[in-house]
Amino acid sequence: MPHHQESRATTAQQYEVTDPADPSRNSVNTLLGREADTRVLRTTLRSSSAGHAQRLLLTGGGGYGKSSLLRWTIDEAQEAGFNVVHSRGIRREGKMPLAGLHALFVSLAPWADGLPTALAQVVQDVVRGSSSANSALVFASLQQLVSCSAQEQPLLLVVDDAHWLDTETQNGLVYLARRLRVERVALLLAATASGRVMADWPGDILPIGPLDSATSYELLQRLFPDLASRVRTNILRAADGNPLILQELPQALTAAQRAGSRPLPEPLPLNTRCQRALAPELESLDAESRTSLLISAAAPPSSDLRTVLAALRVAGLPTASIAPAERRGMARFDDAGVHFTPPLLRSAIYWQASETRRRQAHAILAQAWLIEHDETVHSQASGSLSNSKHIGDDLEVVGRANLREGRPQTATHVLRKAAELSLSSESRRHRLLSAAGAALESGQPFLAAALAAEADEGALAPLPDRHALTVVGAAVESEPDVVRHFAELRNGLGSDASAPEKANAAFRMALLSSLGGQDGPAAHAADWLMQHNAPVPLQVAIDARRGSLAPTGRIRARLREFDTALTTATLSVRELNWLADAAWHARDLEACSRLIRVALLRSRAEPSIHSLHCEVRRCALLVRQGRWSEFAQDAERILDCAQEDGRLAQAAEVMKWMALVCAWQSRKEDALRLADRLRHWAQACAGGPQADAADYVTVLLAVTAGDATGVDAARRLAALDDPFGYRAVARHACVEIVRLFVRHGRLDEAQEYLSQHGAGRRAESQSSEYDLRFEHAWALLAVAADNQTEAEKRFIAATDAAMDAQWPLDLAFLQLDYGNWLRRQGRLEEARAQLRTALTCFERLEASFWADSARAQLRGSGVSVREEDRADAPDVVRLLSPQELRIAELAAQGLSNRQIAAKLYLSPRTVSSHLYRVFPKLGIASRRELGQVLPPRQDEE
Repeated sequence: MPHHQESRATTAQQYEVTDPADPSRNSVNTLLGREADTRVLRTTLRSSSAGHAQRLLLTGGGGYGKSSLLRWTIDEAQEAGFNVVHSRGIRREGKMPLAGLHALFVSLAPWADGLPTALAQVVQDVVRGSSSANSALVFASLQQLVSCSAQEQPLLLVVDDAHWLDTETQNGLVYLARRLRVERVALLLAATASGRVMADWPGDILPIGPLDSATSYELLQRLFPDLASRVRTNILRAADGNPLILQELPQALTAAQRAGSRPLPEPLPLNTRCQRALAPELESLDAESRTSLLISAAAPPSSDLRTVLAALRVAGLPTASIAPAERRGMARFDDAGVHFTPPLLRSAIYWQASETRRRQAHAILAQAWLIEHDETVHSQASGSLSNSKHIGDDLEVVGRANLREGRPQTATHVLRKAAELSLSSESRRHRLLSAAGAALESGQPFLAAALAAEADEGALAPLPDRHALTVVGAAVESEPDVVRHFAELRNGLGSDASAPEKANAAFRMALLSSLGGQDGPAAHAADWLMQHNAPVPLQVAIDARRGSLAPTGRIRARLREFDTALTTATLSVRELNWLADAAWHARDLEACSRLIRVALLRSRAEPSIHSLHCEVRRCALLVRQGRWSEFAQDAERILDCAQEDGRLAQAAEVMKWMALVCAWQSRKEDALRLADRLRHWAQACAGGPQADAADYVTVLLAVTAGDATGVDAARRLAALDDPFGYRAVARHACVEIVRLFVRHGRLDEAQEYLSQHGAGRRAESQSSEYDLRFEHAWALLAVAADNQTEAEKRFIAATDAAMDAQWPLDLAFLQLDYGNWLRRQGRLEEARAQLRTALTCFERLEASFWADSARAQLRGSGVSVREEDRADAPDVVRLLSPQELRIAELAAQGLSNRQIAAKLYLSPRTVSSHLYRVFPKLGIASRRELGQVLPPRQDEE
């Protein structure tokens, strides 16, 4: 069966909508993103007008625009002189024989005079609704009517919602389609992808899919230009390219919700039109199945299947009641929970139910949770499902218990529902504030701020201390103001907030030190810790955040005290996050990697605010360890998560590493774009390190371009009051700062910069990475000053420091410069060894400019390209990307795809795809052969 498979246009014409509130907004002249579809429809009209009968079936999900395309075709046909006959299937008439053909017979009845008497009588009977003729006569009458009509002018027959037609009508349309040949007729049907009409259709099929992301964004922007960016992101994600949802969902929100100052409803609200489009088969289910689906839709999205089944038992429903929905493809039930198809079907099912039924569903879920847990918790709530006034109380108990047990996402959902079902304004406010705290803990600062604002609306009393800290914490995670929020957090530490709230406030205070490059917040937090019994992991984390006042040796020694705890469950995810943060600032990358891996594994059941901290830190680790292909796979996803959740400080951190990698790889346009975003963020939020990163990108690009455009940026990085405190980016840039100064003859500036560095150096707090860079920078200056003795001394010192360094890119830069110096000294064999190693690293990292430089230096040392190719002929390891190599090694150890995916934080499908590419590269056909071709791994984790 032929299908039209033309790709969707990303920038087609537009919906002609001037006012989103106008009921006529769905009338279209040309359709955004449907250029390929309208081209097919226009061709269909032209061919039929020329005497080549056309039969076309439009299929697709509800809301995808099939009806809009039919209306567009009708307008086109009428302008082209077609006679248009239009009908549609109506669900309640689906069991009435020939009901769907009635409209067609009524419109075509004037041509019955040209039919044989028997067939003309059948037409009259069908029009009167009294036909007793057999189906064959009815179908033959329809065929003859169509032929007669088409003799006078081209005919377009349009039938919408064909999946609702009665069986006899569907048979009649298939009969007609099979017999159309040279008539000037276009038969155009629209139906969902299910139903008998699809199986028997003899003509072409045009699949109507979702809009692509760019078109979806453009449509939403045109219809609702004033949406807050995070609200727009949520709607785009929920709609998943469905144009009906994009047009209708924003109108179900209040103005405050569209502006982002109030939380979006959960689940997202849908009007009746959207409900019917997404859940057309809901009414066909029996009462038990509909109730089962409603309970599943009312459950928190993070609920597992055990929770849903427990609720069904409380409601007296059998497990089998979910089977009809599964058979229809509406939902899938597995151990992870309930998965609706499409995901927004959950909203349609929930909001289609009455308020009373929704309350009952929440009561059932609350009671199921209480019954499943200990009796002490259960006794705090009401035991009667019929007593609706206690539903909010039950839900509050459930929400608080989930928060205590480390499920903040579930707690947020349940506490919001408890607030909605509250009987007093005071209890509603109290529950909203609790939900705000849970939302912050789950890593959703924008939602936390919106919930707190909703709770505070119209309230006479000020926010309690613990909730005031929630509001400040949300701001620090999203749009920090170092000075203002430092003062607010300092006040919070002196309030009567709970110990966990104060601990979080202390850590955020230390975070402000890093964001603003100021010692004050971290020092104050450290002083507070000395006076209170704060968790030891928090003490270590804040101590490590104190810049030059934090000796790395001391921090690393304290980290080793927790080695044993990693093998047990004694450390929470929050404490693991604190320790990983300390390990990063102490430059103990091995410990940091180990802590992050354990934290992410333990947070899989339900992510929290600490999960994203760990993901972001892992991104930085991947960059530092030279695992850039892995970083590239994860960075966009983590950046999107951070931005969608309102974690802008975390998003800026990921963006910083993305910009630097682009600069090292000489991807100028991408690097500049990201650097501009970093500068914008730094200006808005006083983010010193982000501004430094943008300057570092400018310096790197200037070095590779060979111009002086980055000198001002280099001066800004060099002119720091405390270059060894918090400006880690500036400290890392010291080699390129000196390289740029030297290249443009500014030796005095380079000398002054390095002298200031040396004067401020605190040996006990620095690392081998810093020693490598510092000595390397001095070596470059000595070479420029023609002091070859000093240059060799510094190169050797840098090489010694590199023995313990954990940053392969730094080592490659050193080897490139040292090899170049050795070549100029005539020490060619030593030069070649350095340059070959540097080249290998640059090629693996796809740092093209630096790889070209290494190749040029190798040629200068007397190694031709051909000789170099033979000397470095790729073995099986060099045939693979770092990601492919790691996956192949784990597979060779006997791990399954699922186990590899869990270890590397990938999906099993991604692992399978990598192995599919690895086998032909290595010339093997199975996993069993991997161990025979891969060399032993030298650095097993």
